[in-house]
Amino acid sequence: MNFEIIPIDFDIPGSVAAVYTVQLEGYDRNEFQIFDEDHYGAYPEDVDLVILEIQDICITGIENRKFRHEGRILALPKEPSNLRLYCDILTPNILFIFNGGYKDVSRYQDDSNLLAIVRKCETIMDNIKSAVNLDIEINGTVITGDLKIERR
Repeated sequence: MNFEIIPIDFDIPGSVAAVYTVQLEGYDRNEFQIFDEDHYGAYPEDVDLVILEIQDICITGIENRKFRHEGRILALPKEPSNLRLYCDILTPNILFIFNGGYKDVSRYQDDSNLLAIVRKCETIMDNIKSAVNLDIEINGTVITGDLKIERR
């Protein structure tokens, strides 16, 4: 699973955190675009809530209490909703957001679609963490270097 790290600019002056996603090789949209386009039509209020929570995180900082904990991966929104956007914290200043889906089961493991998305997120984050200080460098909220990551 090869991918490119993509910064997402929410255009918030004074942000203390940055948000990134990934675009898988062979796809024309990044993971967050897929989430937004696949779910906004059916769940516009929930997607708007996710975006508001991401914007709040950019302004106030990344804190574990702002997320749902679902295995090794985190999810938004924290507020009551069955829609999940899966994400993970790389550093105290960098949040990665991925794809997600509608959760109508008590555990994501009981939904094959959600389970596949979470496993993909875990694999991607493992590869990103392996690339730190080898292929990519982190300076505050900025990731530089070779942002095209090949599966290790």
